[in-house]
Amino acid sequence: MTHTVRGIVSLPADAPATQAARVLVEVRDVSLADAPSTVVAAHVQTDVPLAPHGRIPFSVDVPDLDPRGAYGLRVHVDLSGSGALEPGDLISTQAHAVVPESHEELTAPVSTV
Repeated sequence: MTHTVRGIVSLPADAPATQAARVLVEVRDVSLADAPSTVVAAHVQTDVPLAPHGRIPFSVDVPDLDPRGAYGLRVHVDLSGSGALEPGDLISTQAHAVVPESHEELTAPVSTV
């Protein structure tokens, strides 16, 4: 069974007025402090228009999450579509908890690299 994590990617004042090749939103398992996080689910949007103070809605279908686990959101607004983090891209720089079974919409601010 799955449920959907929904929210908004919030763009900063210095976001470019252009189009991003892709916007990647990942739900990651961050349960282990001494190990890299792992991707539980992801959603990609392509050819996304950007603007200063813009808002990009997202929804990610995730499998049932272990209620004892810790989960977080990672966002990468990829201007070129390379998949690599490059100058001008926007990324989430704060921890955004994803609570299993919650239906609360999340807001994920991003910052320019």
